[in-house]
Amino acid sequence: MPGFFGIIGDIEKIKMNLPKNERKGFQYDCIKNDRLFIERSTIPKFLSDKVFEERGNYIVVTEGVIFNKTQLIEEYGEDDFFSTIVSMYKPVSYTHLTLPTIYSV
Repeated sequence: MPGFFGIIGDIEKIKMNLPKNERKGFQYDCIKNDRLFIERSTIPKFLSDKVFEERGNYIVVTEGVIFNKTQLIEEYGEDDFFSTIVSMYKPVSYTHLTLPTIYSV
C-alpha cells in the first residue's frame, strides 16, 4: 500500500528492525539523519508530481497528483515544486509594517 512511515527522535537508539514488505511495482525511498527517519512507498505513476526531498532546513513529502502544480510554481516564482511548497509555508514577513516608535524621557 502506498504511504509514508516516519520516526522522529534519536534514530541511533531506536532499533530499526522493521519488516521489509516491498511489493513489486512500488518505488521505495528513504530520508534519514540523526534525528529523523522517513520511508516512502509509492506507485511510480505520476512520480514527477510527488515530492520526497530534504533540502536545507526543510523536508517536503507529498503523495498524489497536484493538478495546479505548474500554476503554483509560476505564482510563487520558484523553479521547482519543492521550493514552491517551502515558499507557501514560510512564515509571513512583516517587514512592510511600520511599527510605532517609543520615546523615553
